[in-house]
Amino acid sequence: DVKPVVNGSGGTHIVLPPYYCPRHPGMVDMMTSRGSFLFFLPWEGYTLVGTTDVKTGPDLHHEVPEDEIQYLINECERYLSPNLQVRRRDVMSAWYGIRPLCGDPNAKDQSSASRDHIVSHHPTNGITFVSGGKWTTWREMAEDGIDQVVATNKDLKKKAGPSRSLKTPLIGTGQTAAFPEGYHENLAVRLSQQFDLAFDVAQHLVRNYGTRSAEVLKFVEEEQVRGSRSGLYKHYPRLYEGAAATTGYPYLEAEVRYACANEYACTPADVLGRRTRLAFLNSTAARLT
Repeated sequence: DVKPVVNGSGGTHIVLPPYYCPRHPGMVDMMTSRGSFLFFLPWEGYTLVGTTDVKTGPDLHHEVPEDEIQYLINECERYLSPNLQVRRRDVMSAWYGIRPLCGDPNAKDQSSASRDHIVSHHPTNGITFVSGGKWTTWREMAEDGIDQVVATNKDLKKKAGPSRSLKTPLIGTGQTAAFPEGYHENLAVRLSQQFDLAFDVAQHLVRNYGTRSAEVLKFVEEEQVRGSRSGLYKHYPRLYEGAAATTGYPYLEAEVRYACANEYACTPADVLGRRTRLAFLNSTAARLT
């Protein structure tokens, strides 16, 4: 018999146009009409609203429930001016994710499931497993998992020192040939000046690739680069040209080539949803790409 470790809680998020939210501050309501919480945040130049919390089973291909979208729209109107109305057509994208709620099958107390990760060591077969957790806690999950393995193995415990992952610089923060000084707060300005990039593109590249931004630009097809109407910068081919001048999607075609060569991108979904955020910001634009 195998004891269950993970149950699911489904959550829906929607993206609205940028004019619904200030560009810097956001808000969270800890007590909505359902008694749960809701956040209303500026994200990637648009407005992100979420989330819902519905008990569900594991499912990798769950459609977004229409009633959950409408619930979020209705909740939004509680925080906006009375002369503003959030319309269903304002929803530029919506997605549904399942949070893992974990319990340790080998623990004595099974009274509550946790939204945090669980590290458990099976006393019979010696296997250590990690379940649950979030994208935002990936480093801590890895550290806790390795610490558990080291603690249960005498030979490893003698060799291993304390974890250094908290002090190890992330990829994109260190020195590179293009930026020998490493990451700094004016890196987007440097990138824009060095490559004649529109500043929104430079900011996007620095946020996502840091000091490796120049490596991404090596994948630009130079014959496709042309001058802008203003003459202030060059126009690099964008992933979705239909929105380049109006709705501000800064993703470059070069990022697709870089993702395939360096980040194991294999499918359009890898690029549109996991290497860029176009599918999350505007599902129509993603389909037209």
